[in-house]
Formats: sequence, structure tokens, C-alpha cells
Amino acid sequence: MTITGVVRASGLSPDEKTKLGLHFSDYQLTDLNLPIKDAKTALGYFLETDNPELAKLLGQCVSFRGLPKNIQTTYERLAFQPLAIQNLYPYYCNPYKSTPLSGQPEGNKRTYQGTITHFPRPVPDVAFDYQLILEKPITEDYGASGSSQKTSQILIMPANNQIWQDLEKKIGNTTTLTGYKTTGLAQSHYLLVFSLGL
Repeated sequence: MTITGVVRASGLSPDEKTKLGLHFSDYQLTDLNLPIKDAKTALGYFLETDNPELAKLLGQCVSFRGLPKNIQTTYERLAFQPLAIQNLYPYYCNPYKSTPLSGQPEGNKRTYQGTITHFPRPVPDVAFDYQLILEKPITEDYGASGSSQKTSQILIMPANNQIWQDLEKKIGNTTTLTGYKTTGLAQSHYLLVFSLGL
């Protein structure tokens, strides 16, 4: 069996791994290139392997050949044991739908400078995969209460596939990002990135 998608952190806690009978699943494959008829089968695969190469493939478009594992999992994901890995060009994967910028409130537009890093997912199905470590901490206002909080990092999400590819090329580097401050699940805040500087 061959599966193709993007390697992400699994988001599983040690307790969840134990309950699910998954011993090595630190990573998952998401954003699968599935035929339409299979699109509801799974939203991803927990990768049951201790292969150290997976850490280098985080955020990359990859094809795995291997064996599905007969393990009952959660989060609409199955378990998979990779036996062979092929790194693919990014255009074989399309993890992000293009987000129109015309509907974004101009008052939420922000520009920040910092270092782009991968972010370990808090849970498997919450797609926060990148963050910006700011050069200088900032104070951000959150919620209708007007409460403010000092922070030195910001969750970021690409507005489209080209931005995803550009972010991946800049992992570990300092750059300037421009985007819109957006509210996500459970009142979380992130920057919807539409432009990268040098």
C-alpha cells in the first residue's frame, strides 16, 4: 500500500499512544492525496515507526510504501507502518486551500519579524504546524474583554500552498511575515500569512 501526504507531528500524548497501542507514532501523514471514493476513509495516518529520518521530513510532501496496522485509532486517522520513503516535490501535495484575503479586516493586518519553526501539534486534528519566534516580545490584545498578554511567539498558518512552500524553505531562518491576525478553535489566535520578506 502507498500513501502520499505531508508529514506532521502526531499530536498524541504518551497516554494516548499507550491506550491506542501505538509505540512510536511521533509523526502522522496528513493532507492525503486520496481518490475521491476514499476521501472519507481517513484524514491521516499515524506513522508507527522509530525511523529517525522522519524528523527531517517534517512539513515535507512524502510518499510511503508500507503496511496498514490493524489498530483502532481516533481522530479519523489509521495506523501505518512505513517500509520505504520517497520525498516528493511539493506540488504533489496541496495541504492548504487558498484563503481569499479580500474578506479579511484591514485592522487585523500585522507584520512581524522572527524565526520560523515547526510547531508540535497540540492534538492530532488541530492543524497548527508552524510558529514565529519573535525577535522582540510583543503585547497582544485577546478577546472582547480586552485582556492583553506579552508573548514571544505567534502561531502562523499559510494562506495558500505557495506560502507553505516558502515557509518550509525558511525554517530556522529569520524573516518578516505579513498576514492577518485570526481567531481559531477554542479562541486560539494565529497569523494567516500571505507574504514573506527576505
